[in-house]
Amino acid sequence: MQLDPAADPARRVWLTCTPCGSTAGLYMLDSEPRYVFVQCPDCLARYWLDTRCGAGRPQDLITI
Repeated sequence: MQLDPAADPARRVWLTCTPCGSTAGLYMLDSEPRYVFVQCPDCLARYWLDTRCGAGRPQDLITI
């Protein structure tokens, strides 16, 4: 897998990558009112992440 062309260093989400645990800023590729579509710069995983308070458990992830 490669880094998505939409990955912009200026658009980062400062959360821990769920698949690999990296603390590097995730690239924000897209967003909706409650979700952000991110890509990890370390493991290159891309997934939707639920950002509501108390969310973020593995069952809340929608992996692409």
